[in-house]
Amino acid sequence: MVRRCELTEDNAGVDVQDNSREKAMAELLGLSTTGKRNGFDAVDSSGNPYELKTTSVRDVGTGRDVGRVWIEKIRAGYFIAAKTDITIKSGWKPSEVIFCHPSDLEEWIAEKLESRIAIDEELRDRVLANLGDSVTDEEKTRIAYLMGRGMTYNNPKISWDYLLSHGVVIDLNRPAEHLAELVSSRPLQ
Repeated sequence: MVRRCELTEDNAGVDVQDNSREKAMAELLGLSTTGKRNGFDAVDSSGNPYELKTTSVRDVGTGRDVGRVWIEKIRAGYFIAAKTDITIKSGWKPSEVIFCHPSDLEEWIAEKLESRIAIDEELRDRVLANLGDSVTDEEKTRIAYLMGRGMTYNNPKISWDYLLSHGVVIDLNRPAEHLAELVSSRPLQ
């Protein structure tokens, strides 16, 4: 995702791609990037998956097409968000990094995503039930699939305050070591 950035003399020619900051974050935390557009952004030496997000404001964008597939992905790996004050001359440097175990995001997922998706699913199910014999079972299956793909949200935000109150701030004096301790104390299911 490209963040819009006003071109000024101070930032001319600077890469403002989220993925370049995510690569820098992975390096800071001792993780390897996956290079995949779908799936997790990084893994550790034990194969634990991580979703990496960066922000320079008071909330964190989650991505395009956030729906059931995204929710299941986030429930299967760690979520790490880094906040930075973009200082073009010195490059990307996080002012704060927050680690979240999947369970730390469960309240947000239930309240902000699943409740909205459930409304859409109920509508889909009512529409399909009212089609009667006007379409075949195969067509109903296809319609359900297509409607399900449309039950996503574009870039729902998680507030930085939510992450602070539910996650753990990583010690930036020893980020990779602290992350390894957090993962060791809170393994994935």
